[in-house]
Amino acid sequence: MNNEIKNFVAENDIELKKVNVLAGPIHEGHAYNAEVWHGYMPIARISDDGNGGSLMIDVIAPVRFKALEYKLEQANIVWFTSTFNGEDVILDMEGLFGEMFDEHMVAREWKAKTRTKVFVQTDDCGDGEYYIYKRQFKVSDRMNNQRWEIDLMRSVHLRFGADKIKDIKGIRTLEWTSFKTAAKATE
Repeated sequence: MNNEIKNFVAENDIELKKVNVLAGPIHEGHAYNAEVWHGYMPIARISDDGNGGSLMIDVIAPVRFKALEYKLEQANIVWFTSTFNGEDVILDMEGLFGEMFDEHMVAREWKAKTRTKVFVQTDDCGDGEYYIYKRQFKVSDRMNNQRWEIDLMRSVHLRFGADKIKDIKGIRTLEWTSFKTAAKATE
């Protein structure tokens, strides 16, 4: 999901809830059901059978759904450029919900990967490359895990420097960006 789409989702408080992935990748993708929430209430139920074709959208709150659809049209977000004719394809509601589901699946995959490892991406890493550190304690052992994560953060900052770290995935007991600014202040 590109930053423009992420910003639109965050600014409009859109969220997928009750996501139920029915199986792994079927023919053309995942089969799933979910509810789309706008603010404090559900506005639609979406489902995909995983066999290609369009996303099925069952609108629950038509007024809020249409208002959100209008905002999305006004935002005029370029989803991708067509390889067929070179024209920009503008994001619609179906594409927005599909992108949100893809982001949900990526987050779910990272959560599973980071149960036993921490991934550190620095300036010298290529796209998708990480330094991998094996966890010393189970995620459920909060006390020891927190101490280990703080020690890991210190060693990573000493090894690479705070300004060279692009991303850290798998730190669960503290926010690595706040640790990054604290490390810069003490250097």
